[in-house]
Amino acid sequence: MLSLFLSLAMALETSNAKDIRIVSFSPAATETLFDLELGKYIVGTSEYSDYPLEAKKIPRIGGYTTPDIEKTISLKPNFIITEVAYKEKFFKNLGIETIVISSKKIEDFKKNILLLKQKFPKANQKKVLKKWNENLKKIPNKKTKIQAIIKISNKPIMLAGKDTLLNNILSMCGVENLFKYKGYKKISKETLLILSKKATLIEVTKRLIEKKGVKVVNPDFLSRLTLRMSENLYKICLSLSN
Repeated sequence: MLSLFLSLAMALETSNAKDIRIVSFSPAATETLFDLELGKYIVGTSEYSDYPLEAKKIPRIGGYTTPDIEKTISLKPNFIITEVAYKEKFFKNLGIETIVISSKKIEDFKKNILLLKQKFPKANQKKVLKKWNENLKKIPNKKTKIQAIIKISNKPIMLAGKDTLLNNILSMCGVENLFKYKGYKKISKETLLILSKKATLIEVTKRLIEKKGVKVVNPDFLSRLTLRMSENLYKICLSLSN
C-alpha cells in the first residue's frame, strides 16, 4: 500500500504543472465545467456524472462521498472540485488544490461560476450567466402559494426539508413546503398519509405516473444546481400550477 502511494505521488510530481487536470467529485460540477467550456480538462469524474454525454467517457473515481483516493491520485490532477470538502489537507500536501462549490440555494450558482472563473480564466462565464439570467426571467410570477410536501424516495420514504436545494428551487415556483424539518428526513407511511391530506404531494422521480393530488418532477432537472436546471425550471413551474 505504501509503495503504491509513493509511486503515485512521484508520478504526480512529474506531471506538467502547467496542464490543467481536474477531477470532479460532483455530477453538478461536471455539468457546469462543460457549460463553461472546461470539459476538456476533466480527467476524472464521480459516479452519476452522466451529463453531457461526453462526461460518460471520462474515467470514474467512485461515489460522490466515497471517492477512490488511489484512483484519483493516479489521474494526476492538480484540481479537485467538490460540493463536500474531502481530505482537503491530504490532497493539498500532494499539490492538489480542492475547490469547494456550494449547492444549497439557487443564488449559489452565480457564486460558483465566479469562483470557477477566478480559478480558471479560460472559463466562458459570460455565456453561462447570460443564459442563466434569461432562463430565470421565464419563470411565471405565481402569486398563489402551492402548499406541498416534496418526496425524494419511496423506499425508504423521505421528504425534503426547508433548508434543502429542492425546497429552494421549488419555492421559485411558488411552492410552500409544509415539511418543517431540516435536511432530508425519513418518515412513515402513516405520516405521509397525514401530510398528503393537507398538501399537494410532489414526487421527485422518473418512475411514478402522475395521479390526482400528486405532481411528478424529473430529478434530473432539480437535483443539480446547473444551467440545465434553469432551462427546465419554467416548465416545472408551469406543470405544478396546472
